[in-house]
Amino acid sequence: MMFMLALVHLTLSLHPRFNLLDFFFARRVYALDVRGEIPDELWTLTFLDNLTFGINALSGEIPKELGLLTELQSLSFGTNNFSGPLPSELEDLTKLTQMWASDNAFTGRIPGFIGNNWSNITALRFEGNAFEGPIPASFSNLTSLTDLDLSFNNLTGRVPDVLFNLTLLTHLFLGDNKLTGTLSTLKRQSLQTMCVALVFI
Repeated sequence: MMFMLALVHLTLSLHPRFNLLDFFFARRVYALDVRGEIPDELWTLTFLDNLTFGINALSGEIPKELGLLTELQSLSFGTNNFSGPLPSELEDLTKLTQMWASDNAFTGRIPGFIGNNWSNITALRFEGNAFEGPIPASFSNLTSLTDLDLSFNNLTGRVPDVLFNLTLLTHLFLGDNKLTGTLSTLKRQSLQTMCVALVFI
């Protein structure tokens, strides 16, 4: 059975007094001009498998309680005003197959737990944020990954050769960062699209 979650008022603001359960008939909070922070009531819906907040004006940091929604398979924060780092509690979302956090103001490093815990992930899109530091070496474990977009961030360090060993990877976008080095000669035939702008050293 598919459970869904959404909000229906075009200018509805989320705040602690809002009873999210009153709108329990869809699972997409998508392009509704929803504003404010994610309400605490959400964390009681532990059976959710798909949660989309895309294209709104939601803000604040991602609450660590999101890690309680361990049935999630698809999660999207795309095109909002979320900020701060991704909380470590997200490592418990081990059933995720798709994760979009594009076009926000997320900061800090891309967590290494993604490679260690999200073994089912096929699509990972973090473009258009302010992530910094290196691409985690643990990404070598993402053997189901087909789509990776880390472009338009502040990533530094060398592009790990392990990315080119991911046999299912078809789309790789790393442009508009501060990555260095040379491209691996191990490019797989499966890699159909690649955009990597490097600072050569």
